[in-house]
Amino acid sequence: MPKPDASPSLPATLGQMSTVRRRRRYRRSDVLTLICRQVRGQSLLTDLEAIADAAGYAGSFHISMSRDQLPALSGGGCLSVLDLARFGLLFTRADSGDRETAAVVCPDFLTTSLHRPAPRLAPPKDWLRYSNHLMTNGRWLGHAGYGGQFLLVDPETGVVCAFYGVLENPSGYDSAYMAEVLTALVALCRHAE
Repeated sequence: MPKPDASPSLPATLGQMSTVRRRRRYRRSDVLTLICRQVRGQSLLTDLEAIADAAGYAGSFHISMSRDQLPALSGGGCLSVLDLARFGLLFTRADSGDRETAAVVCPDFLTTSLHRPAPRLAPPKDWLRYSNHLMTNGRWLGHAGYGGQFLLVDPETGVVCAFYGVLENPSGYDSAYMAEVLTALVALCRHAE
């Protein structure tokens, strides 16, 4: 296996080589990983370590890597549901003044994500907007994962709900199922206030 280039060009990393056409194909999340690396100018593993430290993970965190030593930020992370909730707590501490949190969470990004005009999702989740890679209703924010996972964070109350489900279908996603999960998580957050 060839040794990965220490600083490959943007299009020369993180893709899957097509054996038929001999060209690389990218998912949007892979492209965002490449952009992150270019903007950050440091190893994304260093950033992931800082996030894990700031969140206070109690268990282990595993992430898939590309052959170019880039983390698979498009669903390659594995951690416990409790540690996912700890990750969500970072978003509730965005304005806390804590140095570890400030190094990994941008309060302006969160505020913009919650309040900017953004496209509505398709029914049955048309009560949500998709803003900056996050789902939001203007008060809370969240993100779905493969197989039925969801993290919901209410920055106003500090309530975080993490859910792991198991969907056994080819896409690992079902919109109607996720609408039910979201409805339940929102009710749980309201109850926990």
